[in-house]
Amino acid sequence: MIKVGFIINFKSSQWLGGYNYFKNLFKCLDNFPNKKIIPVIITDKKNELLQDELLSKLEIIETQLVSRSSLLIKIFSKILIVIFNRNFYLDNFLKKNDIKILSHSGWIGKKSKVLNFPWITDFQELHLPENFSFIDKVIRRSRVFFSTHFSTKILVSSKAVKRDLKSISIKAEKSSLLIKHSLDVPSRSQLKTLSYLKKKYKIENDYFFLPNHYWLHKNHIVVLKALSENIEKIKFQIVSTGNMSDHRHPKHIEKIKKYILEKKLENKYKILNIQ
Repeated sequence: MIKVGFIINFKSSQWLGGYNYFKNLFKCLDNFPNKKIIPVIITDKKNELLQDELLSKLEIIETQLVSRSSLLIKIFSKILIVIFNRNFYLDNFLKKNDIKILSHSGWIGKKSKVLNFPWITDFQELHLPENFSFIDKVIRRSRVFFSTHFSTKILVSSKAVKRDLKSISIKAEKSSLLIKHSLDVPSRSQLKTLSYLKKKYKIENDYFFLPNHYWLHKNHIVVLKALSENIEKIKFQIVSTGNMSDHRHPKHIEKIKKYILEKKLENKYKILNIQ
């Protein structure tokens, strides 16, 4: 049995997609009868994780070495890795807790005593460059460089991402491993009826469900423009959910709401403001 660490140092409200990804991955691992992997969650705060029925059953270890809130710790960690190709403090912590592999959780150096596999989710900046600032593009591109030079292998979740990675760096693509998303489909008994949901959220017509955070690069505006240009033809309603805050573009949601009002789309586009 091998202990594999996964750093979860964010709230579900900040990155629900990532949170659900990890939950589905852990469920998938648990389904193997002869499983050889023991997932261990590494976090800076246990509170929210302990409230989750699935995650609370896993081993959870806490350390400020993975804190997202401390800029000083983050900078110091990266400096150690760039200079020595490992973070001695994090290495010792992982070794103390018998972690052999760090997965989906950033680069910690090729000389680390722990095999490490950072996860690159996508390259949306290549396909929607207008939705990313220059700084965002530099940060996302540097992620490829550092993952290539300071990790064991790079994880990607689709062939499309692997192709994008190759267009950026052949060396990075050769160092990548494809691990597709794992899905957990709930049983019918766990699902609410359609009539219940329509009544609860006051949905009167046929609808198309659009679950996605209101981050600029998620491109909600393209849906709104399509509605605006075909408002007389479309007989259904768009029902949208997701985090309405984009820390990179704080005014984005207000622009979305303004567009809805200006184009008189209130009856065609409904924001439920739930995550």
